[in-house]
Amino acid sequence: MNDTVVVPRTIFKGYLGFMAGTALTSLSGIFTKHPKTKNTLLAAGILTALYGTFAFVRPFVIKDAPGVDKTK
Repeated sequence: MNDTVVVPRTIFKGYLGFMAGTALTSLSGIFTKHPKTKNTLLAAGILTALYGTFAFVRPFVIKDAPGVDKTK
């Protein structure tokens, strides 16, 4: 691999998104008697975790993304 990540902000956003998504998904388990709240928190948690996963791997998957240096 010849490229390096210059600005790891997206990786930090990925960690935050994944942790927040996990927290929202776990929090939805508390509201078993309130299905609307449970489903809303579950959907928000899944979407946040998916965004976090995308933000974490974006600099490694998309080589032309901003923040990836291709100099040798």
